[in-house]
Amino acid sequence: MWERAFSKSPCIKDGYYTKYYPKIFNNTKVINDSGYLSCRRYDTRVVIEKKEVHMDNRNVVSYNTYLLMSYQEHVNVEYCNKSNGIKYLFKYVNKVEVSKEVFNEEDA
Repeated sequence: MWERAFSKSPCIKDGYYTKYYPKIFNNTKVINDSGYLSCRRYDTRVVIEKKEVHMDNRNVVSYNTYLLMSYQEHVNVEYCNKSNGIKYLFKYVNKVEVSKEVFNEEDA
């Protein structure tokens, strides 16, 4: 069932998630050995079925409610406490070439 639904997903390679999903259930937040936060995920026993695929709380991407409501966009927020994690984040952010075009309504 799972293979049919997600085999063409960009986060699947060789039949495995590349983004480490589904996560494990945790009753508390834990910082792992790499310095990354493992979010609290309760086993609520609520299962959603869509296209013969069963999903639960382990498949939910962590988010910040305040940012979600402020920007009307999903912003993935993660905490890290080691310098190599911070270096990785800034390299990742700076890889993308950011450009904006500014023009007047008269030019349009």
